[in-house]
Amino acid sequence: MSLYKIEMNKIQLSAYLWAAAGIFACVLGIGLLFLFLGAYGGEEDALFTSWNRLYALLTAITFACFSIFSAVAAARVIVDEYCGKNAVILLTYPLERKKILNTKCLIVLCLTAVSGYASNVAVMGILYITAGIFGIMPEQPGKYFLISLLLSSALAGILAFEMGIISGAAGWKRRSTITAVVCSVILMCFVPNLIAGLGKHMVWGMLLLVMVFGLAAEIMYQMLAKGIERMEI
Repeated sequence: MSLYKIEMNKIQLSAYLWAAAGIFACVLGIGLLFLFLGAYGGEEDALFTSWNRLYALLTAITFACFSIFSAVAAARVIVDEYCGKNAVILLTYPLERKKILNTKCLIVLCLTAVSGYASNVAVMGILYITAGIFGIMPEQPGKYFLISLLLSSALAGILAFEMGIISGAAGWKRRSTITAVVCSVILMCFVPNLIAGLGKHMVWGMLLLVMVFGLAAEIMYQMLAKGIERMEI
């Protein structure tokens, strides 16, 4: 059995899938509210009359939710494992410690990026169909809207994963899963606002954020990897 399968068997996958489904349902509900506010609201709701603005807002919300999701996953998969009762078992595996850590990070990446991407695309798809059914189609999107949606959804998932690694590393440093979640919440106080304000420059703006926070995540990961290498049984 591969190391990836062994690590996957340790987690309760159904719990993460239910959490992802819950996030999807909540974001969809918010999206439907925004859609109908844009159609039947007053001038103060003009923000919701454009597909570009609508998807920027919902992508920001999706990112925020899955960043916390990623932090919780990292806290459970990394912090709990290396700071709890399973630490002795992990540290005595006849494998490189960094390889085990990489596998855990891959699991967090798959859980976060795939769920975040699928959720955001599905929400926007359902909103578009709903708008057509009720005849409340907001301002028509540009010809590259679909490509922008697919790319920004993928980038949102990757960015959420990076937030999870940063938060998870901070949690491991303090030997606290709560610290990981709190760190993620603090980051969520300003990053989603940046995403929501990107508008037509969504893809390039998110790509820049992915690069900046990717560098920060790499630094935190290296700190985490070196710390785990130095851990004693």
